This record gives sequence, C-alpha cells and structure tokens, in this order.
Amino acid sequence: MNSKRADNRAAAFFPLSSSYFFHLYEYTAQHRHTMFDAEFQKGTELFAAHRYYAAAQVYAAIAADSKVRKEDQLRALNNVSGCYAAVKQYQKALDAALAALRLEAEHPRALSRAATACEGLQRYDEAILYLERALRQDPTNGSIAATLAKLRQLAPRSRAKAAATSNDAFYYEKSLQKGKEAMQDGQYAEAARQFSKALSLAPATCTARDRAVLLCNLSAARFRSADAAASADDAREAIARDATYARAHYRLAVAEHKLKHFEVAEEALRTCLAMDATHVEAAALLREVAPLVKELRKTAEERTAEKARHAAEVREQQLDQDCAKAFASAFGPAHANTFVYCNYCNESGHTRATCPMLRKRPRPPQ
Repeated sequence: MNSKRADNRAAAFFPLSSSYFFHLYEYTAQHRHTMFDAEFQKGTELFAAHRYYAAAQVYAAIAADSKVRKEDQLRALNNVSGCYAAVKQYQKALDAALAALRLEAEHPRALSRAATACEGLQRYDEAILYLERALRQDPTNGSIAATLAKLRQLAPRSRAKAAATSNDAFYYEKSLQKGKEAMQDGQYAEAARQFSKALSLAPATCTARDRAVLLCNLSAARFRSADAAASADDAREAIARDATYARAHYRLAVAEHKLKHFEVAEEALRTCLAMDATHVEAAALLREVAPLVKELRKTAEERTAEKARHAAEVREQQLDQDCAKAFASAFGPAHANTFVYCNYCNESGHTRATCPMLRKRPRPPQ
C-alpha cells in the first residue's frame, strides 16, 4: 500500500515520465541485479551462436564492472568459465571458476565449473574434491553425482598414466642427452635415432618450440647422415610446430639446397633472415643461392638472346683474327709504321720477342 502511495506521489511530481520513475524506483528498491540483464542476454546469444570467445569477453566485462553486485559477478565468472571450457581452454576455465570461489568458497555452480576444468586438464583427483563439495551443497543434484561416480573410476587409471608419463619424461631427457653427445662425436646416424626416440617420448608439457627445436636437431642429424630428403621433411614438421622459429627455416633451406631445389631454399632463407637478421649462416647461404635462382628464373627468350650475344662476340673475335692473318700474309712482317712496340726497350718497330737487346751475346773470354 505504501509502495502504491509512493508511486502516485512520484507520478504527481513527474506527470510526463511517471512510467520511467516507476521502473527506476523498482530497480533501486528491489531489482538491482537486473542492471546487466542486457549484457547477460547478449552473452547468452553469442554462446548459443558458438561464439564462445566473444561471449567470454562480454561476461568478463560484467565481472570487472565496478558497479556489479556479488550475485552478478559470480554468475558472470561462472559463465566465463563455461565459455572457455567449451573451447577446451581448461586452464582459463579453471582460473575463472577459482575467481568465483574466492567470492563465495562453497558456491555450487563455481565448484562444478572448477571440477569441469580439472577434468579437462585430467586432474581427476582435484575434480573429485570439487564435486564432493558441490554435492554437499546440493545433495539432490543427479548430474553432479553421476559425474562424480565417473571420475572416481577414472582417477586410478589417471594415476597409473601419470606414473607412465613420469617414466617417459625420464627416458625423453636421457634420449635427448644421448643424441647431443652422438652429434658431438660425429655419430650422426645414432644421433638421429636418439632424437627420433626423444620425439616419440616427448611429454605433454613439451611446448611447440621445444618440439620444433628437437625436430631441427633431428633434421641436422639426418642431413649429416646424407639423407637430405628426410632432413627437409623434419624441417617442414618443425615449421608446422612453430612457424616463428628461424632455425627451422634455415634447416629446410640447407636440405633443399642439397637437393638442388634452389628456389625453395631461397624462400626459406629469406624467411629465416626476416625473423633473425643476424643469422650469419643463412646470409652466407643466400649469397650462394641467389645467383642460381636468378639463372633458373631466366625465360627462354632471355636465354636465346644471351646465346645470340655470345655467338656474335665469338664471330667478332674470329673476324679480327682472320683480318690479322690476311694482313700478315699480304704485307709481310710488321714494321715501324705499323706501330709494333717493344715493352722491353720501349722502342717501336719490333716486339719483345725480336728485341736486339735481348739477343744472347757471346761471353767474354776468361
């Protein structure tokens, strides 16, 4: 009743905007959480359209707003976690869920989101703990109970897998070290074998750059084992792993140069130098490859014209020689006015071969 009187008084003071005043009053009095309804609706639509990253940005903006209420912030953070889980960015999903749990430690939705992220990261023991806490808050939730039962079956297998992964990591490091030692000793076939073994044992924590470096080592070992084709394949795989690794492009260039694929080699070298202008080996090889590529790229017309120019030069030289022979046969040996010059006595009229000053003189009697 009092509320209606307040509305009537407001309408009396604001006759042209009584409806607006009523909604403002309702917001300030009862429905503060509706402040971000439009943003939540936008995020929901983006999520439904499978635009998960865009939806995550919308929800993150709500959570970061200085005017947001705790309830809205929790909802937004849980939604951020759900968006990242949908694209299998489980670490980011876990970070958002943990941010929600810092606001409310036993929030069932946030606990469930954290469990989902841990499951995606294959951290099943942690996921079980989160689900057990969530189930205590919501004992009738059948979905949580079913997921919990599934994870309890997966956890022992996960522990066994973790032990095997630890074992693989040990042999990975061992093979990597043996491969490096074999390279130093010049045992390139053995080095290639050890690098291949290390690649097959590479742990999940191995980054894209780590794998690219290992593949480049394998490429180098196979190149020095006189297997340029396999070396080029390894270099290409390294580039596929990490296209920003300059050394991978250099290794490809070296192998392709050996295979006489000069244009491919030049392109790889230019890519390498664009990433690392100080790569001395790449710069030196490019100076060697560039003229070869230039020759390859000449058109048929250019080659024909070049051959014609060369033939003309040969004919001109032959004509000069024929003229000289004809002159000598017609007029005899050259004399002074033919400007024959001796570079020994600096006189004209004869050559060094006929210079009188170089004629052998009899030795004086002893």
